[in-house]
Amino acid sequence: MTPVPTRKTQGSDLWLKALFGVLGLAFTFIAFFFMQELSDAQRDLANGRRRQGSLENKRAALRHEKANKEAYLVRIQNDVEFFRLEARQRLALARPGEIIVRVEQARP
Repeated sequence: MTPVPTRKTQGSDLWLKALFGVLGLAFTFIAFFFMQELSDAQRDLANGRRRQGSLENKRAALRHEKANKEAYLVRIQNDVEFFRLEARQRLALARPGEIIVRVEQARP
């Protein structure tokens, strides 16, 4: 014999279906929220990696510039002829008896 469903069993089944429906909606909203957060985190990570690459390139360029300036400083300190040439060119200095001639371009 099969039991005949009563009103109480039908009501509890309806309540159970409603509970699963609400839990399903809650799970969907929570999953959507976490997917948005994950998407934002991935975008931030990609931006951070791009910035890191840019900063590493800048750092390499600055190290190269520093090495060039250090080599220039060593040469200025140790090479008297180079020092004199730089002084003459940068400061427009002349030796006794020399004449300095400046040529400027005409401005339109």
